[in-house]
Amino acid sequence: MKNFPKVIIIGLDGASWDKIRHWVKQKKLSFIDKIFKKGVYGILKSTIPSNTCPALPCLYTGKNPGNLGIFDFLKPDGSLVSYKDFEGETLIELLSKMGYRVLFVGARLVYPPPKVNGTIISAVPGLTDVKKLVYPEDKLDVAKEIIPNEEERKYWKSITSNPSKYKKDIMKYLSKRLEKKVRTFNKLLSEEKYDFGFLWIGETDSIQHYCWDDEEILLKFFKKVDRQLENISKKYFKSNLFVISDHGFGSIAKYNFHINEWLLKEGYLNMSGNIIKRSLIRFGYYLMEFYLPDSFAKKILNLLDKFNFKEKRSRGMQNFVLIPLDNLPGIDWNKTLAHLMTNKGWGIKIRKENLDRDYEELREEIIRKLKQLRGPNGNRVIKDAWRGEEIYWGKFKDQIPDIILLKEDSFKVRPSLVGKIFTKIRKKEESYVGDHESARDGIFIAYGPNIKDGGEYIGEIQLYDIAPTILHMYGIPIPEDMDGRVLKEIFREGSDPCVREVRYQKVDTEKELISSKIRELRKLGKIRL
Repeated sequence: MKNFPKVIIIGLDGASWDKIRHWVKQKKLSFIDKIFKKGVYGILKSTIPSNTCPALPCLYTGKNPGNLGIFDFLKPDGSLVSYKDFEGETLIELLSKMGYRVLFVGARLVYPPPKVNGTIISAVPGLTDVKKLVYPEDKLDVAKEIIPNEEERKYWKSITSNPSKYKKDIMKYLSKRLEKKVRTFNKLLSEEKYDFGFLWIGETDSIQHYCWDDEEILLKFFKKVDRQLENISKKYFKSNLFVISDHGFGSIAKYNFHINEWLLKEGYLNMSGNIIKRSLIRFGYYLMEFYLPDSFAKKILNLLDKFNFKEKRSRGMQNFVLIPLDNLPGIDWNKTLAHLMTNKGWGIKIRKENLDRDYEELREEIIRKLKQLRGPNGNRVIKDAWRGEEIYWGKFKDQIPDIILLKEDSFKVRPSLVGKIFTKIRKKEESYVGDHESARDGIFIAYGPNIKDGGEYIGEIQLYDIAPTILHMYGIPIPEDMDGRVLKEIFREGSDPCVREVRYQKVDTEKELISSKIRELRKLGKIRL
């Protein structure tokens, strides 16, 4: 007898609300069109920046980045974010602890995989050691089917080194990976009893990075995805199906927006030293932006920063490409009011200790000017800007920028002081033609026996709403420290999750404090678990 998980989540990495809606309106994606009409759907708002990390940690935990302390793939010390860095219990652990058997396949940011009641096959780009990616060990042979080996990785690297030449090969490779992943997911679901299924399809992100400028190839690939979704739905028609994405997608940037240069021009930032020192610093930044690899450019900037400088800082440029950016050479930190705070260019820090005017007034003034700013193409540079606490809040509030901004696709925000506010981008990053750091509009579609069947549009929802909604569907109380809400509006009238009251559970504060301290010591390398 076939097993039917209560909920199956299919994640389409980078699936764009605008793109999917466009294809659905053109009747190009038959199954997605069907579940739009027979389920509920909406815009799933991503994080800022709109990257898989911090997006997926928010989805797994039901918390915003301000309560996780996770804002990027990298932590401030330069190490990669892992599953061990998540604050509190995740959706995976809560389901497992309550006796539900879970299946996660292709799951990003679930590394190292936790020991749960079920199966985890995680995905870490570049990692080929299958043993480190799978729990339990008896699923190693199954996992090898979908985790690329060294030969496959070399082939992928060769065809993506010149994607404009090998677009068809890229699609062919990703199509095979898609088919293998879905086949493995279906095999596991059909052979063992799982109460919850989660499949993450990262291939939708990859195809858009390398083929965003080719509508024909993109549509052809997403039609394959559409058929696979239909395949899963037909097999598990008694399950509630959620189709989601962690962010949307857009075009690659054409211009650098040197925001610190703009802040300098507006009188919010000051450079240190005399004209010779400033010229040397600008020259170093110029080399870094247009000619040299970042690793070599950092060394040059380090030397220039020390040349004839009275001021010496304890930290060099080792963390130049990381957050926070409060150690950039050439800036007079005693006179600067505002500067770029984050590596991905989404946050501005106001140095309150240097203020000689009202903090809120200054913040609103910078936000207003950013929204009015136009680039060399005459278009807006910034989609929107907010006070930091309007977007993120929580126990890591000290890491939240005073101003959070979302750039337009055409611009890449850079910290460099090159003498110009805008420059054309001369060097490509990994040959990408598509990007998503400012593409917040992902997709949310729900379809199944507990879901409304009228094709209702529910508007905008948040990534951190997913975990509490799933927990409610399984009758599990929602931890009070989750930021998300249960999406009661998606449930069919009279269904169990619709009529049942949402329950909350208190978090053991003392236990959480101890766990938090252990995580902190582990991050510092003072203890090993």
